[in-house]
Amino acid sequence: MADNVARIERERDDRLTALVQAAQAKQPDVHAFHQLAIGSASALLVEASRRADLLVTGARRHGEGRHGMLIGPVTQTLLQHAECPVAVVPQ
Repeated sequence: MADNVARIERERDDRLTALVQAAQAKQPDVHAFHQLAIGSASALLVEASRRADLLVTGARRHGEGRHGMLIGPVTQTLLQHAECPVAVVPQ
């Protein structure tokens, strides 16, 4: 079981590293990093906001003919409790 968890964590870290590196290549002046963590996403991100200049999170657009975005509970928590600016980017 522990071997499977470690393998999954390595795979996710590798995928996330590739995504961050690709984004960094497009914007070399922007400092970005990633960190895998286990726990409540809301709590972990609010804690990270204490050390961050900006948190970026996503939102889904409403269906055809509707206006606005759907934000989930993690984004809602960040908007209410983050200690740095939060950018909500639609999908």
